Amino acid sequence: MFVLLLSPILLISTFKFQEMIGVGLCFWHSDLSNYSVFCLDRPKNTVVVIEPRGQITEGSRVTLTCRTDANPPAYYYRWYKNGRYTHLSNSETLSFSHVRYEDRGEYSCQATNTYGSTASPSTSLLVLCECYIVLGF
Repeated sequence: MFVLLLSPILLISTFKFQEMIGVGLCFWHSDLSNYSVFCLDRPKNTVVVIEPRGQITEGSRVTLTCRTDANPPAYYYRWYKNGRYTHLSNSETLSFSHVRYEDRGEYSCQATNTYGSTASPSTSLLVLCECYIVLGF
């Protein structure tokens, strides 16, 4: 840790910290009446959000978004279906223009920035089958 005194009323302090996975850097600013902390760190609070919400039927459009709190922002994403890496997308969103019943499953994502990576918990994508019953005579 080091402290740099730039003027009698401005103090900037930086320190490194390690939290589970990844290393971050924080800046502390004080002008005697206020203070603020600005941190650079790995992604946190990573979750998968499915749109639209509610019942999803076969053939509809579905978008999964990997949401995360990261500073700097995440620049790389990995998507997993039922615990296995899928090559469907390396971006923040995974879209199905015409979702199929076979696309149902547990989806998770991993967000990465300069300071590390964080995986989301799994989220269920439930797809209702557009089934037809054929009655014989």
